[in-house]
This record gives sequence, structure tokens and C-alpha cells, in this order.
Amino acid sequence: MFPIAVEAVRKLAPRAFIFENVKGISRTSFANYFQYIMLQLSYPES
Repeated sequence: MFPIAVEAVRKLAPRAFIFENVKGISRTSFANYFQYIMLQLSYPES
């Protein structure tokens, strides 16, 4: 669901947004996915 949410943030370009915490997203097994999400949000024009 995060890729769709990130795309919505890109298209709408709100001044602020909130994503709800997802249980376990900070686990080691999700590290690459979490990094991907953070990069997408840090560089929305990419």
C-alpha cells in the first residue's frame, strides 16, 4: 500500500501528510522496503 500512498502524495503535493504506523515495518526483514519508502518520500520528483 505504501507505493500507492507515496504516489498520491506526489500527485497531490500536500503541505503535510501523515502515514499510520505499520506494525513491524522497522524489522530487519523490511529494511530494504522501509529504505525504499523513505527515499521515495525524500525525493518525490524521482
